[in-house]
Amino acid sequence: MEDEIRKELESRILDIFMKLNDDNLDEKERERLSEELNRLYRLKLEEDKGDIEWEKVRKENETSDIQLEESRIDRWVKIGIAGAELLVPLAFYGIWLWTGFKFEETGTYTSPTFKHLIKFFKPKK
Repeated sequence: MEDEIRKELESRILDIFMKLNDDNLDEKERERLSEELNRLYRLKLEEDKGDIEWEKVRKENETSDIQLEESRIDRWVKIGIAGAELLVPLAFYGIWLWTGFKFEETGTYTSPTFKHLIKFFKPKK
């Protein structure tokens, strides 16, 4: 519908412009046609200006949507890294502690290595 209106406006502007080229017009008719041409051309310029502004807003919204998506992904990656920073050392310490306690389960033999490693089994940054 909008394209039809735009085409009709452009065709009307061309018709008036062609009529203005006619030498048989009197001064009053020429003035009326030029005023109508001026009015229609301003209307066309306003339409074009509105389309340009709408396109600009659409591109800004599209850019902000992309930025929001990227920030969301970035946030989840940061959360995953922070979780891994916490869980990987805890899992490592847990496995070593379990292995060391399993080795020293009976209590008859104590490993000097495990004895000295216990002080390092504190999760810290």
